[in-house]
Amino acid sequence: MKNTILFRPAIIAVPISLVALVVFAFVFNEARKEVYFLCGNFREGVTQESVIRQLNTASFSTFSESSLESGTQIVHSSALNFHLFRCNIELNRDGLVRSAIYG
Repeated sequence: MKNTILFRPAIIAVPISLVALVVFAFVFNEARKEVYFLCGNFREGVTQESVIRQLNTASFSTFSESSLESGTQIVHSSALNFHLFRCNIELNRDGLVRSAIYG
């Protein structure tokens, strides 16, 4: 009888761990896709306002802005996938996209 009591936590922990792994994998992939597909929207000439408006719709990712000598850089990524997938958006001084690179 003592042996069956010892195995009960393992019987419960394994399915819970598997479900947690599946959920994490799903969210990880959704965050990756969000960065990828939003990055595809930012072609040369798109305004900074449009970029910010679209990035504000993201559910699984965030962005940061920094000033460059030649304009502005926006980095869009997600903590849910450890910032492995990013979109680097460079804007010129007029606030228009010069390039958007996913990687």
